Amino acid sequence: MLQTQSRVLACICVTNAGSMTAADLARRLRVSPASVSKAIGQLEGQEVIRRQRDPGQRRDRYTVDEDVMYRAVVGNLQRNAILAKTVRDGADTLGADTPAGSRMKTLGQFLDHLSHSLLTWMEQWCAARSPRQGAQGSDSETE
Repeated sequence: MLQTQSRVLACICVTNAGSMTAADLARRLRVSPASVSKAIGQLEGQEVIRRQRDPGQRRDRYTVDEDVMYRAVVGNLQRNAILAKTVRDGADTLGADTPAGSRMKTLGQFLDHLSHSLLTWMEQWCAARSPRQGAQGSDSETE
């Protein structure tokens, strides 16, 4: 993630409102509206932020959900799967008995293992998080 994207994401995350307009972001970060627009486009493409429009308003607000990192990791895993397939195809093309083919095969195995491990961890995270969220939701309603 580029510096401006990181700054935009961090700025939205630390606001109490949980959302900001592009003008708010440009003002707060002291960058050009074009820089904010580019960063927003890239973050939206990665499904890290969402665009919302309040009824009756002309300006869009950008928000970050609680599961932002979960979605970011899922997006990375999808790109990782494409890379792993490309690497495996390259190993097949080069031949596993060649030094380059062997390296490609090992890299493909690593990427597959990494993806599998992260998916397993994410499933465990979701299972562990679900009961807590239910409990937190009921606690916050009684306060």
